[in-house]
Amino acid sequence: MRRIEWVAALLVLAALLAYEFVPLQMTIWDGEYKLLVHLDCLGTSPVSATFETFSRREQAENVILSKRPPESGWSSAVADPYDPVEVPVPISGRSSPLGRDLARGHFSYLLVVATFADGHRVSKIVDIPDDRKSREVTVTLP
Repeated sequence: MRRIEWVAALLVLAALLAYEFVPLQMTIWDGEYKLLVHLDCLGTSPVSATFETFSRREQAENVILSKRPPESGWSSAVADPYDPVEVPVPISGRSSPLGRDLARGHFSYLLVVATFADGHRVSKIVDIPDDRKSREVTVTLP
């Protein structure tokens, strides 16, 4: 009788492990988190600042080269440069049936465009940290 109980217990354990580790079922999710951005200026302070997140660095560089302001969409923010601003960062991933992360990704680059009183603009691309380590970044502009 003991042998049957051990075999049954091992079968139940194997079934649970297969449920978790064999990729027959998973949850695909997406959303956003708020990145707190502090703006430090070495000299004259800007009159306004815009912030936009990108998945690829080339996208942010194209915005700088085109000399157009960042879009005002769901992954951007416009703020008073003296106060910290919360910028939405898109995030997505896949999870196992028991909640283990199988894949996880977020937009990796933040474009900051500061406009000064005389009309000139300064742009800077900053790496966005992993949200599990930090949800805050400081950007220093010349």
